[in-house]
Amino acid sequence: MIHDQELVSEIRRRFGLNLYETKVWLALLSKGSATAGELADISNVPRSRTYDVLESLESKKFISQKPGKPIKYVVVPPKDIITAVKDYTETERVKHLDEVERIEKSNVLGKLKNLYSQGSEFIAPPEESGAVRGQTNMRDHLDLMIRDAKTSIIILTTSDGITYLAQEHIEALKKASKNGAIIKMAAHLNETNRTDAKLLLTIAKVRHSEDIHARIYVIDNDEVMFMVVPENAVHPSYDTGIWLRSSFFAQALTDLFEHAYEFWEHGEKAIKKLDDKLKASEKAASRKDAVVNPI
Repeated sequence: MIHDQELVSEIRRRFGLNLYETKVWLALLSKGSATAGELADISNVPRSRTYDVLESLESKKFISQKPGKPIKYVVVPPKDIITAVKDYTETERVKHLDEVERIEKSNVLGKLKNLYSQGSEFIAPPEESGAVRGQTNMRDHLDLMIRDAKTSIIILTTSDGITYLAQEHIEALKKASKNGAIIKMAAHLNETNRTDAKLLLTIAKVRHSEDIHARIYVIDNDEVMFMVVPENAVHPSYDTGIWLRSSFFAQALTDLFEHAYEFWEHGEKAIKKLDDKLKASEKAASRKDAVVNPI
């Protein structure tokens, strides 16, 4: 039985089935009811694998057995598949979470940490670095770095970066702050990002810098991630960050940041200026409106 390859690919992607499961399920959909042997012939799946595939589909509630000799399999109506997929996915999710929690409480994690500690002693500095491509991957990588921060986070970013931090990393920054990390950041504060800057000021020390534009993150004076181009210079898929673990380089960046930090304007002061400017503008507009439209 030949099926449109696009349909097969779509089914696999949407429903999380492998190739054999997809072929057998589509074969059973076309028949409604069939034996394992019939399905093997129709789907061109090896007979030796068909029984395992049918068992897997049954566990996922895509099909059910019909009592009798020989045993026949009945397909679940397509309209009920979504519910079946949701149930199976939720069951698997809970199962995986339970397993992860058991690992966390077992001595396996301790052994893994020891193994990592021993192995990291032999890692040459160039090997603890790499490129992270795509804004989604960069966001996830940064989020993990920020969440794990214990002592300090230094961020030098753009005006758009302030909004990005408030929208994408605020929970991670809160967690780092709760862990005791001192968070310092500098960026160009303006009318567009002032609300986001106010949010960040609740957990971080923010300074206003008009002249420096960069995307640099330094975590615990140990990890560094910096982006090679501005946010909007390339398509999000091609945005690239360079990550490395180097206490020497991280400390050098921290020293440079701290030196300039003292000369940058306090974020609270900069935002007050922006608020005052906005209020003055609104007041002027109100007066102008009163003159144009007198009562």
